[in-house]
Amino acid sequence: MLAPDGLPRRATLAWLLLLYAVVLFYASTVVSPTGFTFHPADPWAQLDRLRHVIEAGWVPNGSDQRADWTANLTAMIPFGLLLAGALRVSRPGAGWALLRLLSALLALVLCVAWVLAVKYVQLWFPRTVTLNYITAQSIGALIGVALVLCARPALATAFMLLRRKDAAALRTLCLLASIWVLFFTLEPFDVALSPGDLHSRLEVLQTSLLAMPFGDRPLWMRPLLIGAGGLLAAPLGAFLWMACTKDGRTFWGRLLAQGFCVLLLVWGASLLILSATPSVFTLPSRMLGLLAGALAVQALRPAHLSLLRRLMGLLLLVPLYLLAVCAVKGLFAPGWQSLDAAWAATDPRLFLPLWTHYIVTKASAAKSVAVHAVLFAPIGLWFWARAAAARPIGLGRQLSCALAAMLIATGLEIGRWLKPGLAPDFNNSVEAAVVAWGVLMLSQHVWAMLEDLVKDRTP
Repeated sequence: MLAPDGLPRRATLAWLLLLYAVVLFYASTVVSPTGFTFHPADPWAQLDRLRHVIEAGWVPNGSDQRADWTANLTAMIPFGLLLAGALRVSRPGAGWALLRLLSALLALVLCVAWVLAVKYVQLWFPRTVTLNYITAQSIGALIGVALVLCARPALATAFMLLRRKDAAALRTLCLLASIWVLFFTLEPFDVALSPGDLHSRLEVLQTSLLAMPFGDRPLWMRPLLIGAGGLLAAPLGAFLWMACTKDGRTFWGRLLAQGFCVLLLVWGASLLILSATPSVFTLPSRMLGLLAGALAVQALRPAHLSLLRRLMGLLLLVPLYLLAVCAVKGLFAPGWQSLDAAWAATDPRLFLPLWTHYIVTKASAAKSVAVHAVLFAPIGLWFWARAAAARPIGLGRQLSCALAAMLIATGLEIGRWLKPGLAPDFNNSVEAAVVAWGVLMLSQHVWAMLEDLVKDRTP
């Protein structure tokens, strides 16, 4: 539910903030390369250590630390946004402008206090505490608070549009999805800044630009992965089609030119990302994905939607889906190991939530989460397609969907556990349940947007 000012209610934002704070606190303290490692110490001595860290100033860091710095910054943007939204003053009138500013300042102060409190607790764990990271997280909180203070009308308009079930809401949804995809492709924003960084990038680009993407994957999987990567631009194509279509006429020249400029700009920016390996094959595949998204929206008819829903709910899709996810997870590779061998090779830290995401780079962790979200989203779609079209999604179907996704994900990870050379990641079980449930709950709303888009088209 939305408040009268068009933004989510404060209570909703407060609960989301609490959930995000718990996850962020856990990931910032308990998880470490050595697992759960707590070092007892005197609280006053630790407070003195924190004071010395701040007084010591910024620590010189190499380019290899830039990804961590930007990850710390971006992690606090949602925190600042949620806190500022929960504390916002929503009454209209010029007399309330000062109160709005004061509420934003209060949110920023609380964010910085949170950052310092977490850094204080980190001193008991093997975590790096420097003024660099304190500054990065404070800047991220400032960005989140500033979004609520300065861009509240735009945020309110977006939320109100997304609550609707018409083509305008679909256009907004495609725009937001496009922004998220473009943001994701440049993550973790470890930009080359120094002459040394630029020289190292030139060395990487000499080999990566002409290299075939996904060269480390099996030959049969490469075209599928390249095609999936190209489809990342499909939401942008759908948005541009709706933006460039007036009175039944689509201005394809404008659509392709705008899409190419956006994709070229993002691809060019990726050349300066230290952890990225851009390829010349990326841009044409993304243009094809953009064109596919535009053509798919243009070709949609009411009969297509009805047929598509029936197809998505077929029982035959279940074994096909299971075979596909087993192939993606590498379970068809030859050889199995015994339970004793699997237990002997098991690292107990694998069962610590989020540990497998912490020990890899931030970009790798983000890609893993995104890939598994795409992998388990069809479960939610299938449960939605099997439901009656005119009825709301009941609690029983929600629980069945989440449980089925969790069991499938757990089975896949057990299979990886029994495969020599593969490591399980049981975080995926929780992610699968959340993603499948979320897709189930959102599908009906998005489907209504699609129905409004095609309602005036002839079959």
